[in-house]
Amino acid sequence: MLNDLIGLAEKAERLAALTQALRQENQTLRSTLHQTQLEKQALSQKLQQAAHQIEQALQKLPAQTATAPQTTAPLI
Repeated sequence: MLNDLIGLAEKAERLAALTQALRQENQTLRSTLHQTQLEKQALSQKLQQAAHQIEQALQKLPAQTATAPQTTAPLI
């Protein structure tokens, strides 16, 4: 009977230690997730800005005419 109680107490201690370790790991993962979400948001904004700048640059380029393709004379 005493051995059973000692075994049960040891299991309870292991369970408490494991629970604490899992809580710490969970907190670390939540922090990492939050940081990653912030980085994703910042990168998404940069991507949108780059796409906008590319679109503006493309609008400034002269339009090509569709009537005749440009050809170059042979160099021979």
